[in-house]
Amino acid sequence: MWMKILGSALVTVSCSGLGMWKAEQWKEHRKMLEQIRKMILLLKGEILYAHAPLGEALELYAGSNFVRELLGDHIFYKYFEAKNAEWKKFRAEVTDWEVEEYLYKF
Repeated sequence: MWMKILGSALVTVSCSGLGMWKAEQWKEHRKMLEQIRKMILLLKGEILYAHAPLGEALELYAGSNFVRELLGDHIFYKYFEAKNAEWKKFRAEVTDWEVEEYLYKF
């Protein structure tokens, strides 16, 4: 009888401890996601309000050790690669305005 009570108490205590440990991990994960959201808003602000082109914002991003430490190397480089590809694709496009403005001049 005592073994059953002791066993159930150990299971309860260990599950509670595991739950608290996992909750702390999720709390840290939530803080990190909030920092990522802030970083993305800062990049967006740099592009929209400072009128910095995406290429210039990417240079600032690439030079940021804070962002690299916050995101980790894998996410940092994957995000940079995706946005760099987007910037190259944007620069390769010719807009209707450019066609109307420059096509007949040359």
